[in-house]
Amino acid sequence: MPRRTLSEGEKTAMKEGRGRTAAERLEAHRILSENPQFLNPKFWKREDENLLQAVEKAISKGRRLAIADELSRVQKLLADVKAERARAAAEARAVAKARPGAK
Repeated sequence: MPRRTLSEGEKTAMKEGRGRTAAERLEAHRILSENPQFLNPKFWKREDENLLQAVEKAISKGRRLAIADELSRVQKLLADVKAERARAAAEARAVAKARPGAK
């Protein structure tokens, strides 16, 4: 089983936890244990669902932004192609006018 690496935030939290005294940690645990909200599994389920929704929303927004960036890039390329085509048509008309015997 692969070993899980810790994020920087987790490492920082662990270091901060190490700096606390046992009495401070026990007091924090006692306060959390006395609050019935934190003992209710539905509370944690809601928190997990909220977190998942936030992640899904962020991913969706990222995809929309990536699509918008790609769309603007394609629109720019299309505008460049149209401009090049217009220049080529103008040059062709100029060459046709400059030819002897042209109408």
